[in-house]
Amino acid sequence: MCKLVRLTSAFVALMTHPAVAQQSPSDVPVARNTQAQAIDRYGDSLPKGAMLRLGTLRLRHRQEVEAVAFSPDGKMLASAGWDEAVRLWDVTDGKPIGALANSFSEGALGIAFSPDGTKLASTGVAGNVRLWEVASRKLIFEKKGHEGRAQGIAFSPDGQRLASAGNNLCVWDATTGAEVFNFKAPGAVRDSQGIAFSPDGKLLACSFGPAVQIWNAQSGTSSLVIPKAHAADSTSLSFLDDHTLVSGGYHYISIKVDGRPVLHSIGEVRLWDVATGKQLGELTPGDSKDANCSIAVSKDGRLVAAAFREKIRIWDAKSRKQVRVLADYRNAWFRRAHALCFSPDGKLLAVTSGRSTILLWDLTTGKRFLDFPESHSHRIDSISYSPDSNRLLTGSTDGTVRLWDAHSATQSRAFKFGSGLVSGVTSAAISPDGKTIAAGGYDDTGPGLTGLWKTWDLATGKERRAQEVPDRVQAVAFSPDGKTLAVGTGTPDFLKPQFQLQGKTAPADAIHLWNAETGAKGAALTGHSGFQGWLAFSQDGKILASTGEDGKVAVWKFPSGQKASQFKIRGRRPQSAAFSGDGKIMVASPFGDTLSVWDLAGGEELRTMHTAGSKGSILALSPDDRLLAAGSIALTEHAENLDGRIHLWEMATAREVLQLAPDSSTVSLAFSPDGRTLVSGLGNGTALTWNVKPARPVKALDTRELERLWSELAGGDAARAYSAVCILAASQATVSFLQAHLAPAPAVTKTDAEALIANLGSDKFSVRQAAYAKLEKLAENVTPFLREALLNNPSLEVRLRIESLLVAARVVHSPETLRRLRAIQVLEGIGSKEARAVLTTIAGGFPAGRETQDARASLHRLRKRTQ
Repeated sequence: MCKLVRLTSAFVALMTHPAVAQQSPSDVPVARNTQAQAIDRYGDSLPKGAMLRLGTLRLRHRQEVEAVAFSPDGKMLASAGWDEAVRLWDVTDGKPIGALANSFSEGALGIAFSPDGTKLASTGVAGNVRLWEVASRKLIFEKKGHEGRAQGIAFSPDGQRLASAGNNLCVWDATTGAEVFNFKAPGAVRDSQGIAFSPDGKLLACSFGPAVQIWNAQSGTSSLVIPKAHAADSTSLSFLDDHTLVSGGYHYISIKVDGRPVLHSIGEVRLWDVATGKQLGELTPGDSKDANCSIAVSKDGRLVAAAFREKIRIWDAKSRKQVRVLADYRNAWFRRAHALCFSPDGKLLAVTSGRSTILLWDLTTGKRFLDFPESHSHRIDSISYSPDSNRLLTGSTDGTVRLWDAHSATQSRAFKFGSGLVSGVTSAAISPDGKTIAAGGYDDTGPGLTGLWKTWDLATGKERRAQEVPDRVQAVAFSPDGKTLAVGTGTPDFLKPQFQLQGKTAPADAIHLWNAETGAKGAALTGHSGFQGWLAFSQDGKILASTGEDGKVAVWKFPSGQKASQFKIRGRRPQSAAFSGDGKIMVASPFGDTLSVWDLAGGEELRTMHTAGSKGSILALSPDDRLLAAGSIALTEHAENLDGRIHLWEMATAREVLQLAPDSSTVSLAFSPDGRTLVSGLGNGTALTWNVKPARPVKALDTRELERLWSELAGGDAARAYSAVCILAASQATVSFLQAHLAPAPAVTKTDAEALIANLGSDKFSVRQAAYAKLEKLAENVTPFLREALLNNPSLEVRLRIESLLVAARVVHSPETLRRLRAIQVLEGIGSKEARAVLTTIAGGFPAGRETQDARASLHRLRKRTQ
């Protein structure tokens, strides 16, 4: 308990120090392009400060798309989904037109254009019904019609009425928003998934669970109930003509997998007489094993399309013969009626697939329309650079790994990860020698997901090894020598009961060490409860650090696998973590707006940083550990949700130096090995590269300008100092100027340090304060002496001051020390022969000095880059 009190006192002293006082967001510059608005390969604008975009924005949301609808003239496509946005697209090229105002308040599950195309209606998770004017994109009205989610919505053919379906069916006046009818679900309340008006507008059909009910659309009287249209669920409805209704649904069968009974859904497409409820036929063959089903009918009633789990089938409605199968399709999850629709002329089919991408087919050729093969179709969960910074590797929930040219954003290779319907990549990495790609994730080759990791030859693209493991792979990491691949496996605790239902024991969460060349299995490191979150080797290869869902951080000795330390992070499990290259610290982002820095050896929280408006961040440390990138996790468009920016922090001062504003939520981050570029993998399946060393073009700096920048290096404004670092690193005159201003750090003798430490216990307040200030200025130069003093059982007051100094030593307070450390950063950025000579001189200073160690680390990194 006393230790907690002492640490709290130390934190108070640290966080109230002027050098770590937080900057307001307005103090931090947002990255800007120095030229006119930059564009990507497809001609779409890049966010300010972004250099390149991997992939395309076209026909993409930042989360799963749930609904699609063509405008009546066929020129526009609307889509909506879990990112709370209703988006409009140009059908000719997929270019984004815009988004509907005030639509960002709930996941939208159903959308529909009015027959004249002037209005668009939506409904979703909160059960609200909204109507917009398309031209102005202004909200006309919003009504609360359903308790819980609603996902079916349709206009009457004359556009006068609007129907919405959830656990009840509501009919609205499409002009005033007045409620006309409100029908309850028959029997037990079930969410409706299908809704449709007959072409003549006289009937309204709606599905509730396995039942289909038909009403007189004018009087609101029920005319027919088909209680068992489908054995399990009726998922989608559409009228073929005024007398015939088509329903999509499914039933379950029991099949045996590995000797165990497993339920399997079989999709069905059925035709009904709306007057008698008699089944007129079934379009799916009786022996079909197609799972799940949602349907759509072309406007002329000529074609019926059904999206199953593995393919899309299209029939001629009159002959009931199958005319086309679209096999380039995988639907991972259960979808509803509004998940596919025909264009008004029947030539295009728009479909959702459980991803963040809208799929379009040209039905005259059966080929994909507006396909963007050099793009992920879902979020990029992992991203990394090759050692030479020339290539980028991305891994996605869409089940692919892609290799890109880092300078042109062109894709050089794409690798299919798994063979099952549901396959995803959670982590991908390039070996230290740049020759091998590794990826880990999950694959569904039967009931339930299994873990999988693979390696490929980077040059040829040939698969080297594929290894199934009992549990999902959450992280992969190469050791610095490239000989070992660490694979973290585990299942979130809330999913583990599923193993019991299958009669199996949940596999133990573990980090498995594999020989990267032969595939031989080595040690299994256990100790986490819950899936492995992040893995990282120290640069010297002696330490492997990991986090788990249990909020614990483990530090392992490598290659022995012996646990060196373990501690629990305060608060909830980290949303993300980043480990320093020297293996000494970790930055964690628990749920909320706080970033915390931890000492890996002692398990102590060293300091915190705050990103206002964030509910968690994705983190990455630069290769020199000087910069921390924190991308706020912004899953939705809601203005009250998250800020969505990427914040760059100077680790020496724990102050923010730069902000970047991507156009989607950040789900992965990586710095280039030279530290000049940051790439952010986004929720919409794209990635952006940013120049994080922004410097305006400069001519030769004169002495006056050099002196001004030298002064800013010592300033408390971290953003201005960072700008000065970038400008100085771009000037040829900098090296000679810094050489004249820098000298090796003088030694701090043990006698001098002990005298200052003794004065911490002086009876005179002024003496105590002066000693504290001097020791604080010396920072890490006196850390060994401070730790030694703690072993000699000092008084409580002296102990508190020493502990405060040890914590504060992680943040630099001295302006002069700051200036010198930032100058070392400048020299490393220049990296010339002359700059290395100056660094070598500084590296010959007092061995325990921070500047000496910083210069030595800079030289080591520069040597490594030229090897």
